[in-house]
Amino acid sequence: MTTESNAPPARGNEVAVSIKWHVKDGPQMIEFQSTRDLVTPREIVSSLGSLVDQVAAATVAALERAGGSVSCRRGCDACCHQLASVSDMEAHAIGAVVAAMPDDKRARLMARFEEAARVIDARFGPGALDAGVMDEDRHGLAMEYFKLRLACPFLEDSSCAIYDERPLICREYMVSSPAENCWKLGEAEVETIVYGLPAAGAQRMTGFNNDYASRRVALALLPRWLAANEPPAPRSGVDWMFAYMGGLKAMEAEIAARREKAEAEAAAEAPLAGPPEPA
Repeated sequence: MTTESNAPPARGNEVAVSIKWHVKDGPQMIEFQSTRDLVTPREIVSSLGSLVDQVAAATVAALERAGGSVSCRRGCDACCHQLASVSDMEAHAIGAVVAAMPDDKRARLMARFEEAARVIDARFGPGALDAGVMDEDRHGLAMEYFKLRLACPFLEDSSCAIYDERPLICREYMVSSPAENCWKLGEAEVETIVYGLPAAGAQRMTGFNNDYASRRVALALLPRWLAANEPPAPRSGVDWMFAYMGGLKAMEAEIAARREKAEAEAAAEAPLAGPPEPA
């Protein structure tokens, strides 16, 4: 993943942002709008959603040009039974979506959240995941969580109830392996389509998630987390976007450093070459 960004001159308080995002077969220009005005978490996450959708579309196009295809289809919802985890910024944004729902729809959703919390507490211990999920624990937890076959509270009739404002990680999660393999995590091969992890940049936008090994909010426990955490201090849309891009660049540097360290350690452990064989 390599990114470059620039912000052309503003029209009033609106700012057009262009990002050069490198996908498998070359760079793609991603463009979206931001603002110099103060924005809510829901507004900035909406802008990030546009970015992720464009990166996803560019990556799918590159995959198809190479002869591949995406297996995901409407109604295949195995991924909606995984441990979905989001940044704190997204948690507040989704909380605003829930708060704006009609009373009857919100009541049905909250009942599903309560049932999910009961199942999670029974498996992992009361309140064990309320404070969030650390990145280094996420893989092991995800495998255990998937065994619960616990549907995301937002899942209704095999569709997402907040699809237009769904989490960033849900927007970028796609597979090219057979869709039925997604129900067999750990048993069958599941090939995800990796394209720079644009959703990961949201993890660094506030103090709650300022390290690469960060804590994420378990989506199924969203109401509990919101009850215990205040929204971030207001900032302009442009400030938030610079925070997002800064997080991506720092993450890219850390990934490169870890890769170099791993390669150096592998080289140090490799057997030394012996003297050449006589002719």
